[in-house]
Amino acid sequence: RLSAMLEDGGEVSKSMAGFEYRKEQQEMLQAVADAINKSARLVVEAGTGTGKSIAYLLPAIYFAAINDMPVVVSTNTISLQEQLISKDIPELEKALGGLAFRYVQLKGRGNYLCMRRWNLHRRVRSLTLEETSFMARILLWLAQTETGDRAELSLRKEEQALWGRLSAQSESCLGNLCPYQRRGHCYLYRARRCAENAHIVVVNHALLLSDIVSQSGVLPDYRHLIIDEAHNLEDEATEQWGIEVGERELRGYFDGLGQRDGMGRYGGLLFELADHFRGSAVPLPRQHEIGEMSGDAYRLVERGREHMRDLFTALWKFLDVHAGDGSGYERRQRITSVERQALEWPEVVLSAENMDMALQDIGAGLERLLAAVEPLDSMLDHDDLVVEISSAIHRIEELRLGIGWVCAAEEEGRIYWLSAIEEHVTMHSVPLEVASALESDLYENKECVVLTGATLSVEGSFDYIRRRLGFSDARELMLGSPFDYESAALVYVPDDIPEPSARGYQKAVARALIDISRAAGGRTLALFTAHSALRSVHEAISGELNSDDILVLAQGVDGSPRQLIRVLKEDARTVLLGTSSFWEGVDIAGDSLSVLVIARLPFSVPTDPVFVSRSELFDDPFNEYAVPQAALKFKQGF
Repeated sequence: RLSAMLEDGGEVSKSMAGFEYRKEQQEMLQAVADAINKSARLVVEAGTGTGKSIAYLLPAIYFAAINDMPVVVSTNTISLQEQLISKDIPELEKALGGLAFRYVQLKGRGNYLCMRRWNLHRRVRSLTLEETSFMARILLWLAQTETGDRAELSLRKEEQALWGRLSAQSESCLGNLCPYQRRGHCYLYRARRCAENAHIVVVNHALLLSDIVSQSGVLPDYRHLIIDEAHNLEDEATEQWGIEVGERELRGYFDGLGQRDGMGRYGGLLFELADHFRGSAVPLPRQHEIGEMSGDAYRLVERGREHMRDLFTALWKFLDVHAGDGSGYERRQRITSVERQALEWPEVVLSAENMDMALQDIGAGLERLLAAVEPLDSMLDHDDLVVEISSAIHRIEELRLGIGWVCAAEEEGRIYWLSAIEEHVTMHSVPLEVASALESDLYENKECVVLTGATLSVEGSFDYIRRRLGFSDARELMLGSPFDYESAALVYVPDDIPEPSARGYQKAVARALIDISRAAGGRTLALFTAHSALRSVHEAISGELNSDDILVLAQGVDGSPRQLIRVLKEDARTVLLGTSSFWEGVDIAGDSLSVLVIARLPFSVPTDPVFVSRSELFDDPFNEYAVPQAALKFKQGF
């Protein structure tokens, strides 16, 4: 029945405007249905234009509704999630007629406002002007929102940290003890209840994996999983199983505990304690005692700031010697046993040990404060305060782990490096490989797992992607694209531009882009593999093209990818310059986007610490790792 729905004149063609029959879509539907019925694993590549989302959604919806069992669909890009939720699934709902089913999009905890933390934070008396403005904006939004989802706010970059203090992070969640949850006013648990009752749950790869790593239990129990855009799964798993600590994170943590602004006012958790005694039955001597404990803890925080400055000064000295001149957008330096023998490294280790002891002391001070506050249940917002102090203690262990992994220990099977962007240094540690963790923690306890995407094969084989993702014992299906590329596209490969490493390359690329953009009247997207090259070309072409009334916009310079795409859709006389996030998930119909420029083949930066470390696992790293990786990305960009 489901296959017949995709025929000309079938139910899908009647409910979806512009639908065309594609045999590849029908083949994929049959393969997915068979995998679900037989509790099997399936990897399927469906070329551009196949309509793969319809091909896996139809059997998934039918199975989930008939058996009243959830199917989780995970994607990487926001655009595909929105397409599934707002377009594909509603249209299939019409096509399926009387079949009743429920569907929901679920996001990670950090996307939802925590009402408990919001109410706690809005009582703070020492808010800065920026914080006060942000809180007022949240107050207006609360009168309108039904979801509590940050996506409705379009947060500016400087507001991200402020949102972090209000979001439903796991370490500060009271769970069933939270009065807001009991009254049904918790946005996260409202979304979770919807997911528990849904047949189709749409998530992103980050939530899919972070739910495993943090064991936060946001996703309902499920046994059937479809992973679209599966070529991104390794990168996301690497990030989720990794850890990073930077000066910005440490400073933000210390500021959250206690800080003094330029006007001599104090703020932060330790200085807000006094507000919780208002109207309480706590005796004055006990209040003074707790106040002294808060002061002691703040002095430990200030000592922590000193050690933080020492640590990052030592890291900068190390980078200055070992990571080049820093002329690029970002400097990265891998840390191996060789780097740990460098003359500058003992100073890093000593500073890290002092930082660790300072964090331990802060933790001990907070533990004493927690022990003093816990019995005083007459304090204003007592439970909230206890959770905030507990959360601060928990965060210390995460910071200590990140610093210790990079600066002190060297655990086998992990990659370590330092990165520096402008004045910010960050310490990183990620697993050397994620295939075994994906197998044991994600696939193993599922009845059916389907991996799909438009670009999963290399030279007609799934071997590369299966090894990278640990996806063994899977059925395979490789489908071409129904597009007539010979009639629909022209491919130009210039032979008169210098090699990328040669002098004059950037100038030649800029000249070519100017000529192409003028000829097309804008309508152009140029893909780069490095921010530095993008910024250089942006500077070189903007003046000339602007004088021709062609707008030039660059990722990371003029706005977020979503904002830039919106501009191109509204004004075709636009040229977009993009890096990583523009290589996929961009869908601009009609004539607004007619020219794609790929500035150079998308090989990984040869000095990237993760790339270098994983290359060392291969006998022939260029052909076995670098080329397949670049081939997949090139196919995705095309």
